[in-house]
Amino acid sequence: MALGFTGPSIDTMQDTVKVNGIWVPAPSDLVVFSSNKVTSAQGSLFASFLNIGALAGALSGAAVSGRLGCKGAIAVQALGFAMSSLLTGIADAFVLLLLARTLLGVVIGLCTATVPAYINEVAPARLRGAFGTVFQLAIVSGIMLSSLLGGFAFVVDHEGHEFCNWRYLAYGMIAPSFLLIIVAALMPESPNWLANNGKVHEALSSLARLQGVSASDLSEEVRARYLVVASPVSFEGERPATPTSTISRMTSVSSFASRSITSSLSSGSRTAGQFWSHRKPFSVGVVLMLIQQFSGINAVIFFQGTILQDAGIENPAVMSFWVMTLQLVVTMISVPLIDAAGRKALLVVSAAGMMICCAGMVLFFWTLGPGWLAVTCSLAYVAFFSIGLGPIPWLMMGELFPHEIRSGASSLAAAVNWSCSFITTQTVGQFKEAMGFIGVFGSYAAVLLLGVVYIVVLVPETKEKKTKSPRSAAQFDAESGSVAADSQRRRSVSMDVTIGRKTNCV
Repeated sequence: MALGFTGPSIDTMQDTVKVNGIWVPAPSDLVVFSSNKVTSAQGSLFASFLNIGALAGALSGAAVSGRLGCKGAIAVQALGFAMSSLLTGIADAFVLLLLARTLLGVVIGLCTATVPAYINEVAPARLRGAFGTVFQLAIVSGIMLSSLLGGFAFVVDHEGHEFCNWRYLAYGMIAPSFLLIIVAALMPESPNWLANNGKVHEALSSLARLQGVSASDLSEEVRARYLVVASPVSFEGERPATPTSTISRMTSVSSFASRSITSSLSSGSRTAGQFWSHRKPFSVGVVLMLIQQFSGINAVIFFQGTILQDAGIENPAVMSFWVMTLQLVVTMISVPLIDAAGRKALLVVSAAGMMICCAGMVLFFWTLGPGWLAVTCSLAYVAFFSIGLGPIPWLMMGELFPHEIRSGASSLAAAVNWSCSFITTQTVGQFKEAMGFIGVFGSYAAVLLLGVVYIVVLVPETKEKKTKSPRSAAQFDAESGSVAADSQRRRSVSMDVTIGRKTNCV
């Protein structure tokens, strides 16, 4: 719901509501951003600050969940959602609204870093893809619900016109936050996190609960693996000695710290070398994120009401709701298509379809053509995004990035994604003021055209590549060799969750 908040509310907040192309004044108590009745720099900043917070939240996700566990991290997210919603509802000052928006972004970024990882861990292997899609479906459903509530339920009549009561919409988001707290209290903790913290019995109980069996029914192999994960291991995998005196303990700690510092100094160069060795798959993953965000999708979703309003749609709230409904349906349809048609084919179809839709929007605003053209292009734009550029770049990260750089590369790719999202949402208002929606959608069409060329020429098909063979997922580097591939396969087998993968839930 939080991601869809600005869709129905931003025009009321910045007093840029139009009816049949004519500006109508919003209630003064709901106007919090200064504007020229067309655009608002403060409104654009408010929308885009979510991305800054999300960037910080995503990068801190591993640390938070590693310390608190998945349950603790999700409980923190729920409290953060409630606090940011309450602050948004009561705030009048621009600074307070930015603070609430940034806090919301941090929580969303933390959510994107922890929830998919938890789903990936607890889902049965045969259903992991379907379970993973639930996360995206939940996001789309929340955006659709925000459009519904902000466009129809939480509205206020003023001088014969209806406006979104965004304060009530913000308060309405508090209830799901408390529901999430209850769910977090009832859900099983990550078995891997428990094992990594030495809680073997709790880990086995949690695993048994997730599998729907009793702890006594777990195989001895599973028990043994979790015992290995839980066993304290010193630096470089050696079992620590058991000092019997204060001096020996101090010596042990000093030795450990010395080796840790030496390792830290050398790890940077090793990591840089690994990234350089796998620069081609890493660059493909990053460029896919660039194409996804500079296609303008977040700007279109955040300011969808404004775009439809400028297109002369009489009731943009209704259209926004139906656009989000379509995105939900198409996202559900895309689940089997991703494996049936392949990643690359869907990416090409998605980017090409979105490019044609952007060209259609340019034609509409150029000729002030029929309203059905804008409606059709808006609906088709979201539909094409949902079958390809929406889910596939995130999916392909695990298939493209070799195991050595997967964690770091995924974090950097996510950081690029949120950074680009900030740029697009921050600049769309000024861009529209300078060049109109003709320039905005023309630029998005140009990016998508370059994206189609890039995907056709340089993006590999990863349909048949399994993440259990990290190197084989992207045949880029000639020096990778079969020995390294065998090493990665052996390492990946030991990481399977059902036999005690050693991770901290992220």
